Amino acid sequence: MNTKIEIRDKNLLNRIRNLINSNSYVECGICESIKADAKELARVLKILLDKYYENDEGGGGNEEDILNEIIEGEPELDSIEDWEKWDKENENRKCGFLESRGYETARYIKYKEVVLFLDEECECQKVWA
Repeated sequence: MNTKIEIRDKNLLNRIRNLINSNSYVECGICESIKADAKELARVLKILLDKYYENDEGGGGNEEDILNEIIEGEPELDSIEDWEKWDKENENRKCGFLESRGYETARYIKYKEVVLFLDEECECQKVWA
């Protein structure tokens, strides 16, 4: 499953593009929107957020919003056996690199890919839908 998120800050898109693994995204040559692997995007957003906090800078609101849009916590299940089964089935979605962000439980990617778009009218939006 994929999702689309509008980006109004072209500088943020450029910062993401500079840090993301080049094998994990494609870019529209017309509007510069990108379609990225969601887990890799989450990793990059964490890096950007960590830089804000390390440098005691303001900002990071857009990055935090996007990150929260593409991750989710563990479900509440009735038994340990159900949880162990769910955990095993979803191990590849787990974002262990987010453990330092202070979440109460592990975080998992909701989507396979995320489209970060600047121009909703661009042809890429129809192709990537």
